[in-house]
Amino acid sequence: MLKRIKVCHITSVHPSTDVRIFLKECRSLAAADFDVTILAVNMPEEVIDGVKMVSVRSKKKSRFIRMTSTVKKLYKKAKELDCDIYQFHDPELLPLAWALRKKKKIVIYDVHEDVPRQILNKDYLPSILRPVIAGIFEFFENLFAARMSGIVTATPFINKRFVKVNFNSVNINNYPITEEFSSVPDWTDKKKEICYVGGITEIRGVEELIMVLPICNVRMNLAGPFATPELKTKLLALPGWKWVNNYGQIGRAEIVEVLNRSMIGIVTLYPRINYLDSLPIKMFEYMAAGIPMIVSDFPYWREILEPYQCAVFVNPKNIEQIASAVQNIMADETEARRMGERGREAVLNNFCWHQEAIKLIDFYWHLCKL
Repeated sequence: MLKRIKVCHITSVHPSTDVRIFLKECRSLAAADFDVTILAVNMPEEVIDGVKMVSVRSKKKSRFIRMTSTVKKLYKKAKELDCDIYQFHDPELLPLAWALRKKKKIVIYDVHEDVPRQILNKDYLPSILRPVIAGIFEFFENLFAARMSGIVTATPFINKRFVKVNFNSVNINNYPITEEFSSVPDWTDKKKEICYVGGITEIRGVEELIMVLPICNVRMNLAGPFATPELKTKLLALPGWKWVNNYGQIGRAEIVEVLNRSMIGIVTLYPRINYLDSLPIKMFEYMAAGIPMIVSDFPYWREILEPYQCAVFVNPKNIEQIASAVQNIMADETEARRMGERGREAVLNNFCWHQEAIKLIDFYWHLCKL
């Protein structure tokens, strides 16, 4: 009997039940008969769907402690697990990954975000320093990435960058698990409500959405964590807040319920450099739920979505334009339903996790044979 390949996914930032890490990648690998462990920080130790959850304890919450002593604890535990393949999910783990690589392990860097482009948008950093910090980070990230066994990226745009420094790079899109959206309610059961699901920050356009609500006389289902207490206070003070159903941070089943009751999904991110070429998972989950969308008018998003006629494109800072899009969709429910159906069909045929899982598993076998 052949020995099962032991795999360890490591994160110092995400929970062990993270959607991309656990629900998608690790469950898919376990289903393909890999022996899979997730190594995280301050999480319950258990086995879920064949995936073992292992944790190290860290009392300190500062970023410096997390990037030093916590990373050392993760490295020690990773060595104890003695796996064949390690896949890590946070840039701060690059030194750990290099140490494992020197022990002749197969090590994969899973790049969730384009961090150098994110740094350029960090308002708390002096604008004159952002390009310098972003450039330094990108230099060292590329230096380590070139020495990894392989790179997994979350978008084609990020992959274009990393394939230049490491030929063994594959793009694994963060598309929906369609089984989560297997039961789509009848359109007549929907409320005349819009929804936004995801992290709540200023540059994701939530303030404009709240200002749209009294204009359209519709409610918004808002689900996600606020970036800061100050932002929450600011949004709660807006006159349109009384039209908001605030769910906070909720689980996967509750998210599906929110989408099932909503008539429109909204993704009106500001045109920041790290958003222009992004592929927000919420966009594809709206499509999987069979609801039309209102999205930022980014050229890349138009290229992807326009062929399916499932979205209306708007200037994310133009309140009147967003309000007009909401009113027009809700005024023609027959076309709204058709938009939702076209989007759902696109996900089932082109933008589903199943096809990405096959790519990931093939990539693992490819690295094992090198």
